[in-house]
Amino acid sequence: MPDLSDGDAAPLMTFLANRDDIVLIKLATDVTDREPISVYSGTNEVGQTVTIYGRGAKGNGLTGEDLPTKQDRMLGYFQNVIEDADERWLRFDFDAPGENSDALELEGMFGSGDSGGPSVIVKDGKPYALGLSSWQVYEGLLADFKGGLYGRTAVQVRLSATRTGLTRPFRRNSRRKQGKPPCLAILELV
Repeated sequence: MPDLSDGDAAPLMTFLANRDDIVLIKLATDVTDREPISVYSGTNEVGQTVTIYGRGAKGNGLTGEDLPTKQDRMLGYFQNVIEDADERWLRFDFDAPGENSDALELEGMFGSGDSGGPSVIVKDGKPYALGLSSWQVYEGLLADFKGGLYGRTAVQVRLSATRTGLTRPFRRNSRRKQGKPPCLAILELV
């Protein structure tokens, strides 16, 4: 495999777009002190306003992410609107505020260390996991990449596309026998 960590970003973007960025583990024991979040099963993600959570680097759209803040591991959140969905991925743009902007009041972009953080929607008072933060689209030399800038496109794993695969391995789970969804731990592959 060629080195994808240097030079033009195009080969890395192709690699990222053509892989799966999710892994599933079965917990040794059931989690009994809380209900797991449900995975969204709809296919109408485009246009949905989502809240995205993460513990990665913080920053702003003008200067991008401030990498030293990544080590703080402070839980943060922001909102955005899903603008595109395909077989594997959800995408949204980090819009700059302004008079003719579509930016939300809490508009944001995930940063380094936020990978695997969920995007959540609320339907009829119930939260659903819609996607998991994965990567940012970039054109140019990787040495010049700065995450979290206005105009950047974020890419998330589309959970509705993997929902069957997420639940199928655990159909015999004891929670399923009780009429409850299985407890799942979803991790991002690095």
